[in-house]
Amino acid sequence: MNDDDNRFMLKMAILGFVMGVIMGDAITMLFASTSDQLIFVSQSLSDRFGDTMAFIIQSLVSGVVGFIAWYSTKAYYDERFSIIAATLIHMVITMSALIIAGYFLGWIGPNAEGLLMFLVLPLVIYTMIWFSIYMSYRMKIQQINESLKRRRSGKE
Repeated sequence: MNDDDNRFMLKMAILGFVMGVIMGDAITMLFASTSDQLIFVSQSLSDRFGDTMAFIIQSLVSGVVGFIAWYSTKAYYDERFSIIAATLIHMVITMSALIIAGYFLGWIGPNAEGLLMFLVLPLVIYTMIWFSIYMSYRMKIQQINESLKRRRSGKE
């Protein structure tokens, strides 16, 4: 990657930090809140640090996870990796950060069931992302092949 590519990836990673903060806080509120109470942080994090500091910590940790997730998309730009390899690299890096953050922030319960429930949705999302990228590449390859056939037959 050249300097322009590195600057682009850094900008994307900063965007990832911001998106991580927004998504982490929104997901916590969505899943932790009840019909009569809006909850901004997990109870275990609040118990350890108090509400305000817990929210600040959660926002920073969510931002770091977002940064890692967006920056690790660099694997998709490396031509040495196949689509599946790039997806697996991105998934391992992102999911590792997410699991560590999830335990620290109290998003994951202390048992195997809590971890399993936490992993199901991201794995489904990764499967859909990989399939959509695969189909996109497949369509591009078909277009290139058709263009080459036309060129060889002298129709272009």
